[in-house]
Amino acid sequence: MKWGSQHLRGLNMTPPLMQGLLRHSNNHPTLSSEGVLTSGAGLAAQPISMPQGEPHIQKSIPDGVPVSSEESHPISGAEHARHLAQSMHVRDNVAFEGPSTLDASNLVIGAWVYLDPLAVEGEMRTIFTNKDSGCEGTPDRFGVAMYVNEWETSNHELYVEFGNTVSGCHKVSSNGIQLMPTKWYHVAVSLIGQVVELYIDGTVVGRSDLQTHTVQSARAMVVGSFGGGKYPLHGNISHFAVAHPDPGQEDRVVRTMMHAADRNKGAGDGLLALFEFSDFSSAVSAGPDSAMGKKETFDAVSGLKGMYFFPARVPPGRGVSGVGIALVDGVGGRLVTDEMREESDRQGRIRREEIKRGMATAWDGYRKHAWGRDELKPATRTGGDPWGGMGVTLVDSLDTLWVMGMKKEFDEATEWVRQSLSFSRVGKVSVFETTIRELGGLLSAYDLSGSKVFLEKAKDLGNRLIRAFDGGIGLPRSQVDLSSGYASSGWSGGSAILSELGTLQVEFRYLSHITGDPSYEKTSMRALQVMNQRKPPHGLFPIKVSISNGQFTDKTVTFGALGDSFYEYLLKVWLQGGRQENWLREMYDNAIEGVIGTLLKASKPSGLAFLSDWDGRHNNLKMDHLVCFMPGTMTLGAYTDPQGLDSPRAQRDLAVAKALMYTCREMYHRTATGIAPEFVTFQDGRDMVTRTSAPFYILRPETAESLFVMNQLTGDPIYREWAWEIWTAIDKHCKLGAGYGSLRDVNNAHSGVDNRMESFFLAETMKYLYLAQDPDNEMDLMKYV
Repeated sequence: MKWGSQHLRGLNMTPPLMQGLLRHSNNHPTLSSEGVLTSGAGLAAQPISMPQGEPHIQKSIPDGVPVSSEESHPISGAEHARHLAQSMHVRDNVAFEGPSTLDASNLVIGAWVYLDPLAVEGEMRTIFTNKDSGCEGTPDRFGVAMYVNEWETSNHELYVEFGNTVSGCHKVSSNGIQLMPTKWYHVAVSLIGQVVELYIDGTVVGRSDLQTHTVQSARAMVVGSFGGGKYPLHGNISHFAVAHPDPGQEDRVVRTMMHAADRNKGAGDGLLALFEFSDFSSAVSAGPDSAMGKKETFDAVSGLKGMYFFPARVPPGRGVSGVGIALVDGVGGRLVTDEMREESDRQGRIRREEIKRGMATAWDGYRKHAWGRDELKPATRTGGDPWGGMGVTLVDSLDTLWVMGMKKEFDEATEWVRQSLSFSRVGKVSVFETTIRELGGLLSAYDLSGSKVFLEKAKDLGNRLIRAFDGGIGLPRSQVDLSSGYASSGWSGGSAILSELGTLQVEFRYLSHITGDPSYEKTSMRALQVMNQRKPPHGLFPIKVSISNGQFTDKTVTFGALGDSFYEYLLKVWLQGGRQENWLREMYDNAIEGVIGTLLKASKPSGLAFLSDWDGRHNNLKMDHLVCFMPGTMTLGAYTDPQGLDSPRAQRDLAVAKALMYTCREMYHRTATGIAPEFVTFQDGRDMVTRTSAPFYILRPETAESLFVMNQLTGDPIYREWAWEIWTAIDKHCKLGAGYGSLRDVNNAHSGVDNRMESFFLAETMKYLYLAQDPDNEMDLMKYV
């Protein structure tokens, strides 16, 4: 089943059968009129008085808290991708040095900044400086610095610090306004005579007219850290701009800096320098492994020279043994502390309740308008039966209701199953979809509740579905008539689909376990045994197999649609069997070798890892959302590796999993809505591209599941944070009428939402997003699959 497209099933299976079952679906401050910033996300609890008489640029703080207009934050979604492509990712020992001539008595400096979440707590996060830290009024402390977080705090406020002969640490703060992680902000400071003004998104948030800064003429302007790599930003910086304006021009100059990314290169419009930046991981060549790398660059206005400083890039294949690309995982090896985990747990307990409220809303819509139907049509508040009329959403979502503690709703659904669920009048159905949605739902509900009604219904359905395996060499037909038992081929003719033939075994094995009838397990396992005899090159199986002789009838290899969950089940069926069937683990490990050696590629310019498709000769640089089950699966594979988690193989697989997880997150983060499309393609110079043929999102769960698994196993709260980003975007853009629906275009928030709520949205997506936040869940992934 599918982490990322399945349903977590708490099936109490004692060894040699594992506990648990996962199912997979492979379906095709506000500015008032008085000039006061009022309380809101990222703002102080009390109103903040704005400087009177100052013009306010029409931009806004993120999270719906406008400073001076109702505009959304200017950098998000698709624009984020452009800024990220033209940005420097700052972490330990990464910085940029501009010339000392950038400082002047009349000075404006601005930049776009993006903070990574959960950096080291209690440390300043430097944006730029040409002065040393400390308060002595000595020449090395002349100049100006900008950073986030007051000394030894994590208050998220913005500060500018400047020095003169009186003191080296005169400060102006953002007065309680916070820069929060995972958002782009434009920050700027103007120092004109004795007037120092601090800007966020074009609005003055702090001001002082008591001291003049002394120009620093002997030290370079360092961007991203203090000297020697101290106090790094841990984030991205884009379009670092400097101007020496006449008095009274500072607000116009800040406007120019904010829109520098929209201007043609060289259109300075009053700027002295504009360093657009590139990330060293893709823009510079490596020096010796033990040395710091250096790379010259020139600004886009005056041709002033700057210098990147960075740890020498490790040549491909040497960062992680056996991997042919440099891996970018969005984490950068930062230390995760107990304090960070405790704070994440605290937030998670609050956030899980928000997700539960979303589930309650959708379930209430289903109960009122589509009770007993396969799906809710949320806009028209009606029901539909695309899966044969078996109450699929109800059955599929039983474990989600249980996991979220919605026992009243669970009991009501149980009564419908008892009184109304029947398969005797259901005609032709998909064996694959019915197994993972309906049979898996019944089995999970039985395991969680112990109610015999679920066992009885599961046995009845299993007896009808197992007829798909009749005849031949053991590969199932794709369709079966539940009334007559007649099995038939679907659109693929005489070929079985890889993901379908290999994504039935966990359910049927568990049915054997709880009924004592070994025939379900024996029959379903024949398909994997046939595949084990094939031994394809690189361990990678084409997506179509002849039902009559087991030969491949297609050359396409993919971990997306039609291939994905086959590979996931190799690992999970091995786990379910108590890790005793070594041939299954060997098939999985061989496939992972093929993934890393043949399918794994990196985008340009950002170096995002992705899994391409393969036709036996060429790579197709495309990745489905469905592929995002792989970070979770590879992490689980690493933690259960027979060679041990500390083995080179397990550490390699875990590193690749983290890199793929970051790419899957970026598939969401780089769109205008923060929601991922059905698939992306990769183009040099553009990283990932959403195609016009598939810009939609059908509420898929793969990324959510992987984030849950990786948070659970690695303990890194960054994955919980990314899951929360996804939920907030779904709740904002996919809510429709009585529930949620598929977003038509992830790069157009006004494209509309389709009148269909897939059963896996409640059964999987909502569940995994909830579990990712819930620090108190009892889903031990060493016991549940």
